[in-house]
Formats: sequence, structure tokens, C-alpha cells
Amino acid sequence: ANDTLSGIVGALEVMKRLAERERLRFSYQFLLGPELFGTIFYTKDKPVGEVEGVIGLLCVGNDAPLKVQHSFWGGTDIDNVAEAATSPEAMRGFRSINGSDEIVWAAPGIEKPRVSLTRAPYDTYHALYADAVEGVSLKALEDTVATVMRMVDILETNFTAHPNFEGLVSLSNPKNGLHFSPGTDPSRSDPGAGRWHNLMNGLPQCMARGMSVLEIALRYDLPFEEVRDYMLKWFEKGLVNIG
Repeated sequence: ANDTLSGIVGALEVMKRLAERERLRFSYQFLLGPELFGTIFYTKDKPVGEVEGVIGLLCVGNDAPLKVQHSFWGGTDIDNVAEAATSPEAMRGFRSINGSDEIVWAAPGIEKPRVSLTRAPYDTYHALYADAVEGVSLKALEDTVATVMRMVDILETNFTAHPNFEGLVSLSNPKNGLHFSPGTDPSRSDPGAGRWHNLMNGLPQCMARGMSVLEIALRYDLPFEEVRDYMLKWFEKGLVNIG
């Protein structure tokens, strides 16, 4: 039940929630088929040139912590999205826990990044009679679906902002109001190590280099949503253009 079927149930719920959204920047497809052969024939018969990335769900209904296995090369947009939606501690190497059709997606001529969401350790993996439906946790399934939906939200709301100024901006100037002391704003995380302070100092350079919200959030180890909202304030003040 947990082995494979939990991933199917989770993916169906994700597609149901996506269908309820009125506008999406990207299109999303649900691929269901025999583990390797389904993907082999799908990629043979369908154009995959516009595929940006693939998310696999495998054994996601048990109570073990959620892990994310990198794509073959790592460092792609879908890898970064997965890390931002979970944590650096959740990330694992390619096929380091279990394996599925990611080897097809990584094969020469296809070469599309596929990350895998799974839960480990999983004591009844490939144990036919021990893997009963009673062992599936609805809480774990909902947490998995919520994680995938957060990945979708990051994909949908990520952007780059380009400065329309030269030199330094006075963040503390009342007309800008872009400076704050970490720990004084309850809407922002205060993870310590001066991360917000470092971001405020380095944000103009990052934007000038064309880094996206996602890349900047990962660089400073800050929540994507908070960095996105902060950068939108720069746009509202007329300091940057969003492209």
C-alpha cells in the first residue's frame, strides 16, 4: 500500500488541487505507468523538450521523515525548488535511498531532471504482505501533498528583479522603508547568523546578476516566501523591474 500506491494517491490529490486553481504559469501532467517501461514508452512517443522537471513520489505514506533525492546532476531548478520547499537536511543523493524511473529521465537524449520525494527508513519496503493499508499514515500523505504544493507555489511565484538604480540605496530612508532589524519583525524568520542583515547588504548585487528569488533565498538560507515578499517591496518602491 505504501510502496507506490501512496505516491499515486498523493499525486492524484495534487492534480485535484491544481485543477481548482484558475491561473497557472506552468502546465502540470500526472504520469502513471509501469515503473520503468511506462516512462520509457512515454518519452519515446511524446515530445519532452518543454519538460522543465519531474517530481516522483515513492513510499510517501509511512511515518518516517520526508526525504528528497536529487536529480542525477543536481543543481537544477527543480532540485532548488525541492530544497526550498523542504530543507537542506532533507536532501539526499541521486538514488541513494530507493530507485524508480529517474534513470530513464536522466538517460542520454532525454536528460530531464527528476527529484524523488520519499520517506525513509521504511522497514516494509518491498515486503508484499507486510505493506498493508493499515500502515499508511494520512497525516504523512497530507504532509507530502502539502510539500508538493509548496513546490508548485515556489515555481509559480519565482521571479527575477532588475535594479533600475546605480550605487547604494538607503534602505532606512523613510521613503523606502526597506531596512529592519532582524528579530523585530514578526512576519520574518530570525534564524540568527545575521542572514537577513547579509541579504539586505547583498540583495542589490544579486538582483543585478540576474539571480531569482529562489536562488537568493537559498544563498542566504531564508524562507522563499519571505524573500519574495521583501523583493516585491523593492518593486512597489519603484526600485526594480520584475522580468
